[in-house]
Amino acid sequence: MTHRYQQLSPHVIIMHAERETDRPILAAITGERRTLLMDAGNSPAHAELFRRELERRGVRPPELLALTHWHWDHSFGMQAWSLPAVAHVETGRALASLSGLDWSDDCLLDLIRQGIINEDSAADIRKEFGENRDIEIVQPDILFQDRIALDLGGVICEMVHIGGDHSGDSCIVHVRKDRVLFLGDALGPSVYGGPRKYTSAAFLRLLPPHTGITRGGMWNRTASR
Repeated sequence: MTHRYQQLSPHVIIMHAERETDRPILAAITGERRTLLMDAGNSPAHAELFRRELERRGVRPPELLALTHWHWDHSFGMQAWSLPAVAHVETGRALASLSGLDWSDDCLLDLIRQGIINEDSAADIRKEFGENRDIEIVQPDILFQDRIALDLGGVICEMVHIGGDHSGDSCIVHVRKDRVLFLGDALGPSVYGGPRKYTSAAFLRLLPPHTGITRGGMWNRTASR
């Protein structure tokens, strides 16, 4: 598997998504006082790859984590970072509902039946973690309702809850100084609890009048997945 990293802007480094086991984009956003990690990765192994690359580049280690939403591929790496985590209140509720599970094959089948994950996610969890799935669900430390601004020292990151079909807790992350907007999976269709689909009402909420972030306030570069 080839791992690709990119200095996206002066303060933003990303690890590109990897499709084999549904590893999403990870980002490190550096300010004068601290580094923010955007999403934790889908496993400790995924997290460790990004940690090593940041060390290789001499980047200050992350001291704060921002979760774009609760889905396993964005949150199951939390146990490897041991960082204070910022997330939407619904992200916290969703992760709390997963605490105490053993992640056995029977457990995965039950989660599929409940519509909490789907068969593709279960297959990717099996591939990423193997037979012995020592998965620890970590709860966020700081919860917000609508939006929160995180000052990294000369670099402000704003998290905005926008919801959407993919996951009702979806948040975007706007790095104002670099004019970079991370979409997470907010533009994706619903994937759990039924067929993949979009609804017009949920999709329209993603447009700038609802997010409070206009194109004039961002770079012409956005990132998702």
